[in-house]
Amino acid sequence: MLDINNLINKMENADQDNSIVFYTIDDTQCMNIKILIDPFETLSGMAIKPDKNNYYNNNLLRELNKLNNSDDEHNFKTFPQDDTKTKFITDKKTFDKYIYHIEELFKLAYINYYNSQVTLPSKVYRSITKKELDFLNKSRAINTLYSVSKDLDTSIGFTIEKAEHEWNPQEHFIIAFSIKERVPFIDVDKSIESIFEPNEIILIPPFYVTKPKLTKNGGMNALGFYSFDSIPEYQSTLKMYQTTENVKDFQTIYKLYEEIRNEIEIYGKRMENYLNNEDDFKLLNDSAYRVWAKKLETLIKLLKTYISNTISKDQEPYKLVKKP
Repeated sequence: MLDINNLINKMENADQDNSIVFYTIDDTQCMNIKILIDPFETLSGMAIKPDKNNYYNNNLLRELNKLNNSDDEHNFKTFPQDDTKTKFITDKKTFDKYIYHIEELFKLAYINYYNSQVTLPSKVYRSITKKELDFLNKSRAINTLYSVSKDLDTSIGFTIEKAEHEWNPQEHFIIAFSIKERVPFIDVDKSIESIFEPNEIILIPPFYVTKPKLTKNGGMNALGFYSFDSIPEYQSTLKMYQTTENVKDFQTIYKLYEEIRNEIEIYGKRMENYLNNEDDFKLLNDSAYRVWAKKLETLIKLLKTYISNTISKDQEPYKLVKKP
């Protein structure tokens, strides 16, 4: 019988807490972890150039100029743009740090998965943009970490706050997921004392979601803002599926990790250029990158399978990376 409490006592909880903070507190770190876990689909969705002069931008500029009520010399002409470049992982030391935190997150998630006394809510919520809604309508396999909320009001508040800070307004939606079976997860509220977003749960892939169905109409006003009751809502069902990767001995996994690590300076820099739209989106069609990224994808799958199998036996997994 699995003695999950004994296993939890043996784990270095402070390190796991630190890894949760590493993932949740910084958008860049969160994005980079997601890309490492899914270097194809997730990466491809991160580098789409925004439309800097959309309908809502133009409306808001007109309203600001009315409020400004000054001559043309002082009128608002354009919105300020953030020229800060996206940073990815371009050296071995940084790569090690990210892999360390990924291992810790997987470990805690599978402890929860095998502990029957720890349960997920039957329904969770996620704030999404039009781009993600389009993805869920055509390709509903989720292959990277997925943050959801235990509370609808929290998701609504997050959506309103996010929309209010966008210089280039996007359409936003709330999607409610019904969870029909157990999924590896991290309950952020219960795992750490200081939280970035309340009521957050991190779900570990892979899993499927059913096609979203509209349950509540709504939309932005002419200036690109939402009220508490105006965000459109969808519903879907979330189901886990098992990977086909066989459990490998740890030395085989470590050897693959070393192969990937030795080329991170080459491909990490190319991924950074891709994220900053500096390679004309050629990266994903490059055969050498695809071979390397496929190794990375396989590493993550093997690592999850190995950690899951080890936790299920009430044992502590070996680590690819010691504490940085």
